[in-house]
Amino acid sequence: MIQVESKDLARFLEEKKSGFFYFYTPLCGSCQLARQMIELAEKSSDLPIYALDLNLSKEFAPLFKIEAVPVLVRIDSGEFSEKTYTLDNIVAVFRFLKKFT
Repeated sequence: MIQVESKDLARFLEEKKSGFFYFYTPLCGSCQLARQMIELAEKSSDLPIYALDLNLSKEFAPLFKIEAVPVLVRIDSGEFSEKTYTLDNIVAVFRFLKKFT
C-alpha cells in the first residue's frame, strides 16, 4: 500500500488515472483490520492501492460520497467509479479488487 497525501490524489484525478484509494483515520480500530485485509489482497494482485488519511483530506469526502471509514474507492480515468465499506474479510476485499482486473 502506498501512503499518499491530498496533493497526490488531486494530481491522480487531474491526470485521469485509474486505481484504488483506501481512506482511513489513524485512530479507527476497524481501519487497522481493513488495512491488514487490503494488504493481504494486494499481495496477490498487481494493483497498486493508495492509502490516504481522511482527517487530512476531508475535501475528498463529498467528491467520493464517503460516509464512513474505512472505505476502499475505485477511480476510473480520474472519475469516481465505485466504493466498498465491506473490508472486514479478505474474500470481500479480493472480490472488490478482482471486479476491475
